[in-house]
Amino acid sequence: MKTRIRFAAVVLVSMLWLVSCRVPTPPVPPTDTPTPTMTPTPQPVLGYRVVGNKIIDENGIPHVFRGVTLPGLDWYHPEWGFEQYLNRDTISRIKSWNANVVRLPLFQRPWRENGEYIRKVQELVRWIKEENMDVVLDLHLSERGDPSMPFEDLKEPPMPDLGSVGFWVSVSAVFGDDPSIIFELYSEPHDVQPNVWLNGGNVEGYVSVGMQTIVDAIRNGGSENLIVVNGLNWGFNHSDLLRVVGNKIVYGSHTYTNWDESDEVGEWEEAWGFLTTSYPVILTSFGHINGDCDGKGPAAIESLLTFAEGSGVEGYIGWAWYVGGCEFPSIITSWDGTPTDTGKVVKKFLQLNP
Repeated sequence: MKTRIRFAAVVLVSMLWLVSCRVPTPPVPPTDTPTPTMTPTPQPVLGYRVVGNKIIDENGIPHVFRGVTLPGLDWYHPEWGFEQYLNRDTISRIKSWNANVVRLPLFQRPWRENGEYIRKVQELVRWIKEENMDVVLDLHLSERGDPSMPFEDLKEPPMPDLGSVGFWVSVSAVFGDDPSIIFELYSEPHDVQPNVWLNGGNVEGYVSVGMQTIVDAIRNGGSENLIVVNGLNWGFNHSDLLRVVGNKIVYGSHTYTNWDESDEVGEWEEAWGFLTTSYPVILTSFGHINGDCDGKGPAAIESLLTFAEGSGVEGYIGWAWYVGGCEFPSIITSWDGTPTDTGKVVKKFLQLNP
């Protein structure tokens, strides 16, 4: 009996020893059900983009801008206030001509100094967008490097100045979230050499800023709006200019058919027509000064816009929706939108818009 007990005890101790010597198998963690990888939904392209020599909208459709300029903000002075015609009814009447874009010329001084001015620009932009039209914001006047220079002494500065960079940085901050708004860097560069046009330099007693510098400032701020760069000779001529580096660049021309150097097809081809095969081009301002006084305006504008359409330009914007007589030149005779003889031609071509 003692032998059995002793034997059983030995067996029990041996079993306990074997159990204690086994290396435990670590538990296998539960396997989670893998989350399926989702294919990201393509996001729509916002605003306009440049593809070759064309401007493409967010739906991938080529777009041509045909419209008018509404002046008044470019000569604003706080003592004078805003022109009464800068109202909602005016925007509706422009739309009644079938325009798809309105150009607003601006002055950098009140933009910098007067919050009311910025609010007025925002209001006009909102009204224009409500009518399903696009907007071109044009820097019409710099300050010759002197923010205190009286308005009457500015006399159409030939180039932007250092303050113009701050202007465009500020405009980009306000409107850069709407990539359908177009930035026209400077209305009418003139009387400078091509290298100054591109890179800036001393001109008429002040330091000018070149087009490349302003493009870089806008893009460095994150704005992806289309940028229009006008030529020399009061915005008309690109024949001797280098190209600006950057994306979404459009080349603009101011073409007035009463100027000796810009009143014939050959001159249009030499100044900007040659660009249309490689780059998008918009006539950001056109007209015929003294058009209805000398009787030549309607035929001249008919010829210009026919050539523009045949050249494949990406738009043209008539100067101006303003009651100021043929010397202005105006395309309306009254604020109700009655066209001048030249205005009738402009209105006819606006019917090409969808």
